[in-house]
Amino acid sequence: MALQVAISPFGSSRAGVLQLARRAAEVGLDGLVLGDGFVSTPSFPIWSGGVDCFVELAWLAGQVQMLTYGIHAIVMPARDPRIAAKQACSLSAVTGGRFHLAVSAGYWAEDAHLFGYDFAERGKRLDEGIRALVAA
Repeated sequence: MALQVAISPFGSSRAGVLQLARRAAEVGLDGLVLGDGFVSTPSFPIWSGGVDCFVELAWLAGQVQMLTYGIHAIVMPARDPRIAAKQACSLSAVTGGRFHLAVSAGYWAEDAHLFGYDFAERGKRLDEGIRALVAA
């Protein structure tokens, strides 16, 4: 069985995130997984303070050797599909093919408002993002 640790980059210091990742490697966990988020909501007020998950994971991969690195899951409708595909391919390259990615339609209307898309269209935008990732 493969075990991974999910690290929230939101509201965490870089030193704290790095310490947790190093400890995970020391005890033999297989991978590091980060989440994605953009806006603060009353129920989850710290999302917007975090480092971008692609940047954070590239930084961690350069400092901590793991079998796998992942993001679970990017809010695909809030991202340009071509840029997300480039970021995912880049992370795969710098980790030697050990990167995996999950995608999500998102669940907060605040994301749609922030990025200027219709929340009801998030499924369509997710499909567009998946097509871009597959084509990459």
